[in-house]
Parts: sequence; structure tokens; C-alpha cells
Amino acid sequence: MKYKKLLILFSILFLSCTLIQKSESFFVYCELSTANISDYKITSTATIYRTVPLEVNATYVSNLASELLGFSGDLSETDESISITDGNKTFEVDKASGSIWYTDFSKMWNVSYSPNLPDLATCNTTAFNFIDGTSIYVEPSEFTFGSTNATAYNIDTRNTIEKILDFKVIFGFQLDGIPLGGPGGTSSVTIGHNGEIIGFDWIYRQVTSHTTESIIDVQDVIASHGITDYISAEHELVYFQDSVDINQEFIYPVYEVEFTNIKDGQNYAFVRYLPATTFCPKVTITKPSDDLEFTTSDNIEFDCNVADGTGPFTYLWESNIDGYMNNTKTFFYNDLTIATRNSTNLKHTIQVTVTDANGMVASDEVQLSIVRSTFSFGFEILSIIALLGLGLIASVNIQKKKKKSLSVVLFLGLVFIISTVYQITLIQATQNLPIQYNFSLEEGDDFPIEVAVEWCVYSGSDYIPNSDDLAIRFYNKMTSFTGWLGSFNFGQMAAWEEDFKFETAPNGGWDHYYIDAVDMAMFSGHGWYDGFQFMGNHDDTWLHNTECRWGDGDLEWMLLDACRTLGLTSNLGVSVFDRWGGALKGIHMICGFDTNSNDCKDRGEKAAIYMQKGYTVKDAWFKAGKQTAPSKYWAAVLYASPSDNPWEPTLDDPINDHIYSAGGYIVPDPVSPKWWVWLATKC
Repeated sequence: MKYKKLLILFSILFLSCTLIQKSESFFVYCELSTANISDYKITSTATIYRTVPLEVNATYVSNLASELLGFSGDLSETDESISITDGNKTFEVDKASGSIWYTDFSKMWNVSYSPNLPDLATCNTTAFNFIDGTSIYVEPSEFTFGSTNATAYNIDTRNTIEKILDFKVIFGFQLDGIPLGGPGGTSSVTIGHNGEIIGFDWIYRQVTSHTTESIIDVQDVIASHGITDYISAEHELVYFQDSVDINQEFIYPVYEVEFTNIKDGQNYAFVRYLPATTFCPKVTITKPSDDLEFTTSDNIEFDCNVADGTGPFTYLWESNIDGYMNNTKTFFYNDLTIATRNSTNLKHTIQVTVTDANGMVASDEVQLSIVRSTFSFGFEILSIIALLGLGLIASVNIQKKKKKSLSVVLFLGLVFIISTVYQITLIQATQNLPIQYNFSLEEGDDFPIEVAVEWCVYSGSDYIPNSDDLAIRFYNKMTSFTGWLGSFNFGQMAAWEEDFKFETAPNGGWDHYYIDAVDMAMFSGHGWYDGFQFMGNHDDTWLHNTECRWGDGDLEWMLLDACRTLGLTSNLGVSVFDRWGGALKGIHMICGFDTNSNDCKDRGEKAAIYMQKGYTVKDAWFKAGKQTAPSKYWAAVLYASPSDNPWEPTLDDPINDHIYSAGGYIVPDPVSPKWWVWLATKC
């Protein structure tokens, strides 16, 4: 009897341990206190402005086109804009911001266009006279200049030729002595042959005063965003104006900061817009800490600290693998799944997005590893054994007391309970099987029409919060188009360098089964003149230009939304042709940036929209760049031309290329090109 009591006591204790094991794991966390204005060094004050809504309708657009250009034509309207088209000329007004866009596509960004361009002083006068006295006129605070430049490299002779296709007069504006900045901070007039206006874009949101805020010292702002690891940080205080398609309610001061850094021996640069006042919220995830490992049975506590902004706040927690998690400030969660790719465990990127009462948004993220809890499974099996032992003891005792029927009923009941627990255990074990990201297409596959994206938002000081949106919106818009299928959307730890690398490159690659097995691909993240950066530890951090051989499979178009990848000349004096010419192995065109690119949500989506409207790939990329990037940046394309004279391209030249199902001409693969051509335009 003594041993039976001990066995019963042990079984009860064991079952209690099983239940305790199911509770949360314990970690030490560091709470962050909410910042207030007294925590910062104050340099001055600035006004926060509220924008004045503008009603955009067909009458307004028609009158504006007539006033500015004497222009008329076929009017069309979408949810986003109203356009007037006459042949190659398009006049468009965006409904969200009232921004104006005019282009003569027979001349704009056209390498066969050979204009006699006026000098810059004459261009300046022409541009000013064009807007002076009109209903949209606002006095500019400065004039700067840009252009569209073309350089062609002869593959046989290694000689280059170049030309300028246009000049741009760029108008800058100020509020209270602070320049307007961001994607919508400037407007421009494009001048062509003999002073003809071949393009025009204008955005100036009318505003009223909302409130006054203190300007915080830039070093305090950088530190408050957790950015500590960088080599240099060049900054400018500007009033932030968003992309032209954004219905922006408030105009507020930010620091436009260009960070430079080095990782694995490779330089890179990126730009962040950091709010310069406490008008916008900041959020920091306080629980759990970054880069922890949990099991599938752990009940993980999530919490964040919000500073600045205006309450009340709304919260959105998401995993890049599992999607939506919760919409409260703090919560417990035990449903994060294991994710693997080719048997490699992938970390979850957990992001919280906070929106304040004024619609201002902030976000933060941490990386978490989830592994299978074999310990939990063992406990449940032992729990069944313990229940069975208790049942046998009880049955024997009842049997000795001659209560056979009760003994049978009790034993059968325990068998039922054990069976149920066992089934639940099996279900849980099945649910804990990893999400498989294993995927590849057939080598050289060319049907159906496919698109793929890979992206990184990184973490810590390297964080660029909009990189995922930029790529995913592009992917979603392309897959909504007739005939296009999505092949893969790999982000963060699932994005691998070897997907872009040819098979016999150092350390090997498998582009023929991934990037070179689709028709159009995009990478969004950090870049430099000779490559772009990944964040996983699966393979190399950097993909280098020498490891790329694109187009000998199925790939026609590559979009690189990464800083300086298509810079005409690198910081070491190496040309874009010497860096990336070897990657052109049948691919039609690479789209990227000659300079830095800014972190924005909508450039990929806008490029997809314009390609679907029938724009050439080049025109779609340049227009999307103009509408989403500040005027200090240059969008660029690189392509292999089969033409004898790149300035007189044949129909089969990639400069004329359209995407599938958009109604335009699609050129053959340029497998035997005579020229490599680089074309760039100032945004």
C-alpha cells in the first residue's frame, strides 16, 4: 500500500509538471521608458501643416490642360487619376494629391531623339515663363538642373558614345525657410529640341497651420530610432512631401539622412526619413528581445513601448511567415509555426505597426527562431503512461473489493481519455510540422508567364521598413494582370543570394531554378555599385555582379530597387558596363538606380501599373521613379542592344520592350548584342 501511494503521488506530480511545462518560458527583458520632449536636445520650433483637399474632376483637368498647354484629347478616368491623351502625349492629374504629369512619349526618354538643346540659362527662363502667371503658380525658392543621359558601350571595340536627350529645370520650394523634401518635394519642366517643353510634372499641396512642435537635434533623433551602427550620417532638415499618389494629410519636418556602412567588407548606403519632432510616434518592441529562439510550445509575451505621437494608438502585429497575429499592445502568443527552406530553419520577422490619432505611422521589428518542441511531445507520451498506471492501480483496488463492473467501466473510461489525449498529441505534432518554402521551377521554364520577388527589410541599424511593401505590392499587382502567375515571394531569411547566382560561380548557385526560371524578377533592399545585400546566414551576405549570368534561362526583366547598383561609374572608377555587362546573357533589361534609392512603399506597384497600361518597361520604371523618388536621385536602365547604331534602334531593340499581355511589342532575347546601353534620368 505504501508503494501504491507513492506511485499515485508521483503520477500526480508528474501530471502537474506536464501542465507547468505548457506555460510560458521565462526570459529577462529590458523595459524602455516612454520618452518625452525633455529627453531631447531642442534646436528650434516648426509648424506642422495640414493639407487642403483639392477636388479633381473632369472639368478641372480639361481646363488645366487647356490653360497650361493648349492641350485637348480623349479623356479617361480611373479611381486614381484623370487623363487626357492625344497620340503620344498624355496629360494626367492624380486625384489624391492634385499632382500634374505631362509627357510626349515620342521624345521623352527616347534614345533616337537627337535634340538641339538650349543652354541651361535659356532652359531656366523657358521653364519659369511656362508656369508664371498660371493658376498653379507658387514662387520657387530655388532652381536646379537635371537631364536624361545615354551612354552606349561597343562590345567589340570597347569604345563608348554618349548623348543628352533633354534638360530638366527643377523647382524647389520652402515652408518657413525649410525646403520641401521627399518624393513630392520638387516639380520640374523638361526641355527638348529648340526649347520645346516635352514633359512637365507639378506637385504642391496647399496647406494650413495645424500646430507648432519643437525641432529635436538630429543625433537624438537617430539614437531614438535605435540606429547606432553606421560609418557616417549626412542629413538635411526638410518638410516631408510623400509620393504623388498619396493622400497626405499632414506636412511635417523630418531629417532626410543618408547613412553609409560596411558589412562583410562591402560598402553600402541607404536613406531614412526620420521625424524631427514628437508629432510622429516611435515604437520599440520590448518583449521579446531580438534574435531569441523559442519552441512551438512556448507561450511568448509580446509588448512594445510607444513614444511621442498623439493617442489613442492602434496596433498591428504581424509575422512575415504567418501573417496577422494580434491588434493589442501586449499579448501572449503560442501559434508561431516552424518555417524551413531546403531544411534550413527560417527566422520570423515580427513587426508591430502603430498608428496614432492623426494617422501617423511607426513600426519596429524583431527576429525570432521557432523550433519544434520534442520535450513537449515526450511529456505527453509519459502523461499517457501515468494515466494508464493510475487506472490500473484503481482497477486492481476495485477488483479486490469485488466491484468488477465498476472496474471495467473505470478502465474503459481511462482508455477513452488516453486515446483522446493521444489523438490530440498527434494533431499537435502534425500542426508543428514546418511550413516548407522549398520551391523551384523547371530549368529554363518559359511558360506560363511568371513573376518573382525577393526582399529584405533587415534589422537594427540597417532597418528599411518599406522594402517589403515595395516588392510585395509589385508582386501582387503583377499577378493580378491577365496571364501572369506568381512563382515565389521570398523575404528576409527566405531570400537567398544563391537564387540569383549561376551554378558554376564560386560556392555555387541555382539561378536556373529560381530567378532565371521566371520572366520578371525584383529585388528590394540594400545595394551598392557591384551587388546587393541579403540578411540570412544560409549563404553569402552579398551577391556580386561577377556571380550573375541572367537571361540564359527564362528571365527577361530584372528590377533592382537597391542603391547605386546601376551607377554609371563606381566609387572605384569602374564603369557599369565592366561591372554588369557580363550579367547580360539574354536578359532584355535591368532596371535600377544610378544613385541612392529612397525607402518607399509604392514604386514597385506603380511600375507594374504603368507596364500593364502598355508603357514600355523603361518608360514605366522611369515614370514610377519620378513619382516616388526625390529629384536628387537618378533612375537608370541597362540593356543589351542588337542594333548597329544604338541611337537608331531596330524594332527588336529592348528599348522598345513591353511586358507580356500588355498589348505592346515584346522583343526577342538579345543573345548576340552589339552594344550595352545605359540610360538614366533625374527623378
